[in-house]
Amino acid sequence: MELQILIMKPAFKFFFFCVLLFSLMSCERDITLDIVQPEQQIVVEGIVENDRQVSVILSKNLPFIGVIDTAALTPYFVNNAEVTVECDNKIYTLKQIDPSFPFYFSPELFGEIGKVYNLKVVVENKVITATTRILQPIALDSIFTEEVENRPGFYRLSVTLNDPPILGNYYRAMTKLIEQQNYDTDFQSVYDDNLVNGKKFDFTINNGKSNLSDSTDFETYGFFKKGDIVDLRWSVITKDHFDFWRTVERQGSSAGNPFSAPLKIKSNINGGIGIWGSYANANYRVFVGAE
Repeated sequence: MELQILIMKPAFKFFFFCVLLFSLMSCERDITLDIVQPEQQIVVEGIVENDRQVSVILSKNLPFIGVIDTAALTPYFVNNAEVTVECDNKIYTLKQIDPSFPFYFSPELFGEIGKVYNLKVVVENKVITATTRILQPIALDSIFTEEVENRPGFYRLSVTLNDPPILGNYYRAMTKLIEQQNYDTDFQSVYDDNLVNGKKFDFTINNGKSNLSDSTDFETYGFFKKGDIVDLRWSVITKDHFDFWRTVERQGSSAGNPFSAPLKIKSNINGGIGIWGSYANANYRVFVGAE
């Protein structure tokens, strides 16, 4: 009898497992989600920088869920818009250069420090407006590179900032190697002076995230290599411009996390979304590892 009981125990366990599995399978239900499509809005990407031409890109927002490829983006371009910028009581018209891409600019309008720029876009029976000002640049006190401990040939780029005593300064840092065409940023590129108002302090600026690839060694990510020639752009930005990039970067850092709360990207666009932002730039060239 004892032998029979020992034999029946595994059989009973197997039977119980089959019953449990069958019950779970029988509880399956097909769920169809009714995904609400977002209200279609005009997206503004407008930049005003000292000593550079003013430019605007216009598009429409895309669905949160869907398949996106290059060909599918074309219907979201906003073409043939009436785009004007007012500065010093003079109105400049920004023209679309290429009818296949919604990039608008004026060869006559350049950003100047201290000036206010009022944007107006008229398209599809909508009027979109925004305002920005180019603030005064705040120069870095010093820039230096240091070789990373236990990482021969890799260098950390650091800067010293002497923040003015008035609270409410906002900054953005961008870098590019001399052989690269466009400036890039790290995952966090904007800074405020809430904790460092009126202080002199050092901090590190990482190499841009566009250098990431499948072969990236994260032990050296963010560092530069000896001999690199780096262009550093240090910019003073407005509060609304800071809020825009801070929310964009926070949203990007939580992408793919199912437990993260949705984050609304802040905007200063009236009648649309996006940013009409200014940069007061101070530009530097850094020779990494130079003695």
